[in-house]
Amino acid sequence: MNTPLQKNLTKAVLGSASFTAIFGTIAGFVVGALGAARAAGIQDSSLVFSWMTRSHALFMLLPVIFVGLLLSVIVWAAVRSTHKVAGPMIPIGRALERVAAGDYSTTVRLRQDDWLHDLADQMNESFQAVERRNQAMERRIAELTTELKNQEQADSQVEGIPESVTADA
Repeated sequence: MNTPLQKNLTKAVLGSASFTAIFGTIAGFVVGALGAARAAGIQDSSLVFSWMTRSHALFMLLPVIFVGLLLSVIVWAAVRSTHKVAGPMIPIGRALERVAAGDYSTTVRLRQDDWLHDLADQMNESFQAVERRNQAMERRIAELTTELKNQEQADSQVEGIPESVTADA
């Protein structure tokens, strides 16, 4: 289940990644073109793109492409690492909801490459300990209930005996 917060975060990350890639590509192209023009002796920036030949344009696009790819890899790595931390929060939250509802047999299962495995393991151990205590309490309650019923039966049998019989003893 995606919560509205998760959807908004995803949109924000993807939107900023797209903006960064587009802006980086355009800025890199313009800066590269202006630098190449100044190196060629052209001072008027309006003439920068008019003097370029295809070979110059291709040569200038290589750094722009490299920067664009580098930014894409950086954004991908950032999104992936945030998913490794934020991703486990969903199953952890669901497990806590089930425990709050009384299902102590629940376990937190994470993907192999997720972070927070230690926390999930500790939570699973805690859930199991609570489950064991809960089962022990239920057994003890059943034992006490049985004892109470037996005592009530014994009391009702004693009440049925006349007082003269019990007084002689």
